[in-house]
Amino acid sequence: MIQKPCFILTLHFTSSQKIELNRFNGRTFIYKIPDTPGKYAAELVGEFTPCDTARVCQVTSATISPDGKKLVILGYGFLWIYSDFKGDDFIKGTLKTIDLGATTQIESVCFKDDNTLLISDEERAKTGQNLYSYSLK
Repeated sequence: MIQKPCFILTLHFTSSQKIELNRFNGRTFIYKIPDTPGKYAAELVGEFTPCDTARVCQVTSATISPDGKKLVILGYGFLWIYSDFKGDDFIKGTLKTIDLGATTQIESVCFKDDNTLLISDEERAKTGQNLYSYSLK
Protein backbone atom coordinates (compact mmCIF):
# COMPACT_ATOMS: atom_id res chain seq x y z
CA MET A 1 0.00 0.00 0.00
CA ILE A 2 1.37 3.42 -0.97
CA GLN A 3 0.99 6.07 1.71
CA LYS A 4 0.19 9.57 0.55
CA PRO A 5 1.00 12.55 2.74
CA CYS A 6 -1.74 14.78 4.08
CA PHE A 7 -1.22 18.52 3.61
CA ILE A 8 -2.22 21.24 6.06
CA LEU A 9 -2.49 24.95 5.29
CA THR A 10 -2.29 27.60 7.98
CA LEU A 11 -2.75 31.34 7.97
CA HIS A 12 -0.05 33.53 9.44
CA PHE A 13 -0.84 36.64 11.43
CA THR A 14 1.70 39.17 12.59
CA SER A 15 1.77 41.41 15.62
CA SER A 16 3.95 44.48 15.85
CA GLN A 17 2.16 47.17 17.83
CA LYS A 18 -0.95 47.16 19.99
CA ILE A 19 -3.10 48.68 17.26
CA GLU A 20 -1.94 46.11 14.68
CA LEU A 21 -2.16 43.06 16.92
CA ASN A 22 -2.93 39.98 14.76
CA ARG A 23 -2.98 42.05 11.57
CA PHE A 24 -3.64 39.89 8.51
CA ASN A 25 -0.64 39.72 6.19
CA GLY A 26 -1.90 37.12 3.72
CA ARG A 27 0.87 34.54 4.22
CA THR A 28 -0.23 30.92 4.11
CA PHE A 29 2.02 28.04 5.15
CA ILE A 30 1.76 24.52 3.71
CA TYR A 31 2.72 21.60 5.95
CA LYS A 32 2.56 17.85 5.42
CA ILE A 33 2.03 14.85 7.67
CA PRO A 34 1.51 11.15 6.81
CA ASP A 35 -2.10 10.07 6.23
CA THR A 36 -1.85 7.22 8.73
CA PRO A 37 -2.84 7.37 12.41
CA GLY A 38 -0.05 8.40 14.76
CA LYS A 39 1.74 11.34 16.30
CA TYR A 40 3.76 13.38 13.84
CA ALA A 41 5.50 16.71 13.64
CA ALA A 42 4.15 18.67 10.68
CA GLU A 43 6.83 19.39 8.06
CA LEU A 44 6.82 22.79 6.36
CA VAL A 45 6.89 22.34 2.57
CA GLY A 46 6.16 25.89 1.42
CA GLU A 47 4.37 29.17 1.83
CA PHE A 48 2.59 31.60 -0.43
CA THR A 49 0.78 34.91 -0.23
CA PRO A 50 -2.29 34.96 -2.46
CA CYS A 51 -2.95 38.64 -1.73
CA ASP A 52 -3.12 40.89 1.31
CA THR A 53 -6.81 41.83 1.55
CA ALA A 54 -8.19 39.96 4.57
CA ARG A 55 -11.78 40.06 3.33
CA VAL A 56 -11.02 37.88 0.27
CA CYS A 57 -7.56 36.39 0.76
CA GLN A 58 -8.08 34.26 3.81
CA VAL A 59 -7.57 30.60 2.99
CA THR A 60 -10.55 28.49 4.08
CA SER A 61 -9.77 25.08 2.58
CA ALA A 62 -7.45 23.15 0.28
CA THR A 63 -7.47 19.87 -1.60
CA ILE A 64 -5.21 17.78 -3.83
CA SER A 65 -6.59 16.14 -6.97
CA PRO A 66 -6.91 12.34 -6.92
CA ASP A 67 -4.13 12.08 -9.52
CA GLY A 68 -1.89 14.34 -7.38
CA LYS A 69 -1.35 16.86 -10.18
CA LYS A 70 -3.24 19.86 -8.78
CA LEU A 71 -3.34 21.62 -5.43
CA VAL A 72 -6.45 23.81 -5.08
CA ILE A 73 -6.56 26.42 -2.36
CA LEU A 74 -9.86 28.15 -1.59
CA GLY A 75 -10.41 31.64 -0.23
CA TYR A 76 -13.52 33.78 0.09
CA GLY A 77 -14.37 34.07 -3.59
CA PHE A 78 -11.08 32.87 -5.07
CA LEU A 79 -9.41 29.63 -6.11
CA TRP A 80 -5.63 29.39 -6.35
CA ILE A 81 -4.60 26.34 -8.35
CA TYR A 82 -1.05 25.01 -8.43
CA SER A 83 -0.11 22.54 -11.17
CA ASP A 84 3.04 21.37 -12.96
CA PHE A 85 4.92 20.91 -9.67
CA LYS A 86 7.33 18.15 -8.69
CA GLY A 87 6.69 16.13 -5.54
CA ASP A 88 5.35 18.43 -2.84
CA ASP A 89 7.12 21.55 -4.11
CA PHE A 90 3.81 23.21 -5.04
CA ILE A 91 5.09 26.78 -4.92
CA LYS A 92 7.50 26.18 -7.81
CA GLY A 93 4.62 25.00 -9.98
CA THR A 94 2.31 27.03 -12.16
CA LEU A 95 -0.20 29.18 -10.24
CA LYS A 96 -3.59 30.08 -11.71
CA THR A 97 -5.99 32.41 -9.85
CA ILE A 98 -9.73 32.15 -10.45
CA ASP A 99 -12.14 34.81 -9.20
CA LEU A 100 -15.37 32.96 -8.42
CA GLY A 101 -17.30 36.20 -8.12
CA ALA A 102 -18.89 34.87 -4.95
CA THR A 103 -19.95 36.92 -1.95
CA THR A 104 -21.09 34.09 0.31
CA GLN A 105 -18.98 32.54 3.05
CA ILE A 106 -17.26 29.84 0.97
CA GLU A 107 -15.60 27.42 3.37
CA SER A 108 -14.71 24.09 1.80
CA VAL A 109 -13.48 22.50 -1.39
CA CYS A 110 -12.76 18.93 -2.47
CA PHE A 111 -12.23 17.07 -5.74
CA LYS A 112 -15.08 14.98 -7.16
CA ASP A 113 -12.69 13.74 -9.85
CA ASP A 114 -9.43 15.05 -11.38
CA ASN A 115 -11.19 18.00 -13.07
CA THR A 116 -14.30 18.73 -10.99
CA LEU A 117 -14.45 20.55 -7.66
CA LEU A 118 -17.20 20.53 -5.08
CA ILE A 119 -17.40 23.82 -3.15
CA SER A 120 -19.70 24.62 -0.24
CA ASP A 121 -20.64 27.73 1.65
CA GLU A 122 -21.98 28.34 5.15
CA GLU A 123 -25.24 30.02 6.00
CA ARG A 124 -24.86 33.74 6.59
CA ALA A 125 -27.59 36.39 6.55
CA LYS A 126 -30.14 33.78 5.41
CA THR A 127 -28.11 32.80 2.33
CA GLY A 128 -25.68 30.00 1.75
CA GLN A 129 -25.79 26.32 2.72
CA ASN A 130 -25.16 25.43 -0.91
CA LEU A 131 -23.02 22.86 -2.67
CA TYR A 132 -21.54 23.97 -6.00
CA SER A 133 -19.79 22.02 -8.74
CA TYR A 134 -16.95 23.73 -10.60
CA SER A 135 -15.24 22.31 -13.70
CA LEU A 136 -11.51 22.97 -14.10
CA LYS A 137 -11.61 22.13 -17.81
